[in-house]
Amino acid sequence: MQTPESITAYQTHIQTNPLPGKRRMASDKTREAYVRDLKLFAEWFYQSNERPFSPVNITREDIQDYMTYLRAVQEAAVSTIKRKYASIRSFCEWAQVTGLVQYNESEGVALPSEQALAPEGLDRLQRAAVRRVFNLPPKDTDAAKMRLVRDRAIVFVMMYTGLRIEEIENVCLGDVILRDRSGEINVRSGKGNKDRTAALPLDARDALGNWFEARPETDHDHVFTTTRSPYKALKRRSIQEMVAGVGNKAELDKVGITLTPHLLRHTSVYLWREDNDPFVVAAQHGHKDINTTMRYGKPSSSDLRKAAANIR
Repeated sequence: MQTPESITAYQTHIQTNPLPGKRRMASDKTREAYVRDLKLFAEWFYQSNERPFSPVNITREDIQDYMTYLRAVQEAAVSTIKRKYASIRSFCEWAQVTGLVQYNESEGVALPSEQALAPEGLDRLQRAAVRRVFNLPPKDTDAAKMRLVRDRAIVFVMMYTGLRIEEIENVCLGDVILRDRSGEINVRSGKGNKDRTAALPLDARDALGNWFEARPETDHDHVFTTTRSPYKALKRRSIQEMVAGVGNKAELDKVGITLTPHLLRHTSVYLWREDNDPFVVAAQHGHKDINTTMRYGKPSSSDLRKAAANIR
């Protein structure tokens, strides 16, 4: 993707002027970081919206979605997210001052706190509530029936297999192997450009099998498609919105839980950790460092009580 003209103009401006809202010139390193972050935002914007990146096309919702994407999908640290937001805010201030836009769309964007994400994932009752969502009868249309089967497959693969949202988005037909008593997904170039094989537990395997029976013929080989012709490959924003909708139907919001792909991945780590060696859990979920697995699968209070009860 070529650098958008607006970012090039912004880059030229800050070479000889302080960053918008600042009095002193920024260092070369800071200016380079701001431009680099803006280019990454522009790439995400184009992929998510399929329209050109420019100040007039950016909305507050776009920026908020990007913050959520950085936290839930990229697993970025809070400090990293705040730095990237500062770059976007500076760009929006510049666009307003120069008259390219009337309003600064970066205002009012909620940023994550330093509090860590819940490490335990969904508990047994919450998982049951999610499963019940897919027992509800869909609307009496082919698209609605197909959507229910597809969404169940996506949620179950995330919740029981631990695939990241970008891995769900990119998985292709040849990557999935289903057998009567086992199955696996070959994850191509996951996080860190590392390939791995993720095993499919029974529930995820059955859900995928049902989707393959319902999946329409397409001119691409992505596993997950839209449910209306021409059945394009499903994009991550649609996946995020679907997962959030499932959480609302499961009424998880009543207990303060917002369902996200990342929380489903946490749930998978939590489930796999119960009866498996940490190195097995790390291999399944693509953690190159065992410490990452231990952080995701932080023992709960009930785990500690159970362990204490077994000590004699």
